[in-house]
Amino acid sequence: MPVTISHMPDDLGTMHTVAQWSINAWGDDFPDDSINTYVDLYQTAISDQLTLPCVFVAWNDDMEPVGTITLIENDDLPDATEPGPWLAALYVAPEYRKQGVGHALVDMVTSTARSLGHEEIYLYTSDKVDWYLKIGWNTVRAANLANHQVMVMQLQLNFMQ
Repeated sequence: MPVTISHMPDDLGTMHTVAQWSINAWGDDFPDDSINTYVDLYQTAISDQLTLPCVFVAWNDDMEPVGTITLIENDDLPDATEPGPWLAALYVAPEYRKQGVGHALVDMVTSTARSLGHEEIYLYTSDKVDWYLKIGWNTVRAANLANHQVMVMQLQLNFMQ
C-alpha cells in the first residue's frame, strides 16, 4: 500500500490521534504517560526537525494518519547501556498492517538516523522480534520492562545500502 510519510505536523488533532495510539499500545508499560506527555514530545520534534527526537506519520490517500514512528535519544528502558538512538513507538493502525506501512516507517527512521551521522540504532520489542530479524536487525540482549521481558535489538546502518 503506498503511503506518504512526513514529519509530525503542527496539528493538535493529528498529535492527539497518534498520542492515543501510543497510550493504547504501551500504556501498561508506561502508566504515567498521558496525551500531554506525547504532545510535548511531538512539539519538541516539530521545533527542530534536524535533531532528535524525530517523529514521523504515515498517511493514506485521504491524508488520514495510519501509522507513526519515533527516533529518540533514549527510549526509557531501565538499565539500558546502549548508546542510542532508539527506534521507538512504531505503530500502524490495524486495518493498514501487513501492507508495508511499518517497513516504510522503519526505512524513514533508518534513513534519518544515517543522515544525522549515526552508525547504529536500537529498539526493544516484546512481540515483533521475528519481524525485525527478517528486515536486518540483530538481537543484543533480553531486558525487563514493567515486569515482562523485551528483546533489545540493533541495526548497523553502515552496512545498509
